[in-house]
Amino acid sequence: MTATCSSRREKISQISKRRNDAQELEISRVDMLNNEFNEQLKERETAIEDLHQMLKHQSEIHKVTLNEASLKIGELSDKIKCFKGKDSQIPKRNELLEEEQNKWRSLEKMITEKLEEEKSHKINQQDLYAKNIRTQYIEQHKMIEKLRAKGKRVHNKERFHDNKSITCAECSVSMCTKNASNVTITFRTPQAPRKHNQDQTRSSSKVKLCELITANDQKLNYDPEHQLADLQVECSDKDRTTQEFEKHIEDMKEEVQKLELQLDESQKKKKTHTHVKRVQSFGIQIEELTIKLEEIT
Repeated sequence: MTATCSSRREKISQISKRRNDAQELEISRVDMLNNEFNEQLKERETAIEDLHQMLKHQSEIHKVTLNEASLKIGELSDKIKCFKGKDSQIPKRNELLEEEQNKWRSLEKMITEKLEEEKSHKINQQDLYAKNIRTQYIEQHKMIEKLRAKGKRVHNKERFHDNKSITCAECSVSMCTKNASNVTITFRTPQAPRKHNQDQTRSSSKVKLCELITANDQKLNYDPEHQLADLQVECSDKDRTTQEFEKHIEDMKEEVQKLELQLDESQKKKKTHTHVKRVQSFGIQIEELTIKLEEIT
């Protein structure tokens, strides 16, 4: 019995020791937790104090900014009142810009009309020049036809003399030989026209044609064979001159086409240049208007 009692007591003492150890451990844990909680509370209190100071500083800054903003608002309200008072005197900016745009549009129309007038005037001048050349060509062609008709008449006269008697033919041959020995034949060949001095070539060609006609009228008395030779040479020369005139007319047409192309290119360049100038002028005017508005404000 004593052994069992002693064993029970030992067990009870062991259990009580274990309980005491567990209680001490729990108490130590609770103390550790309390210490940690207290430290956290202290840290939070310090953080709260820092935040409170920051909030005070920010509130002071906000008060200063609010005061400055209120002052600026007062100044702006005064300026707005001044603008309202001067609004009747100052024209609106949009109206000024519209007026300037209308002015520029009217100037564009004037410039385009002037360019079209110049182009039409040049075209009319070119047409008149071409008509003059054509009329001169027609006149020269008529003169050549007249000369050919005169040559045919002389040829018919020669046939008439051939139909006469043999004695008349022999007399005519002897007279022709005598006249051929005495008369010196002068051929007048018209020169080719130059491209630069067109008026001079026209006047000289007309004078030469008149001289040839008068000379042929005066020389109807001498031998018709020589007259025919002269007329044939003159006709061939006139054919050459007409061909040269035709070539010259074609060259002039090509030059007119080139000038028209140059006109189109120059008009395009002028348009681009005018657009650039307009943009620059609009920028300068807008800057001037902004400066005026700033001065007024």
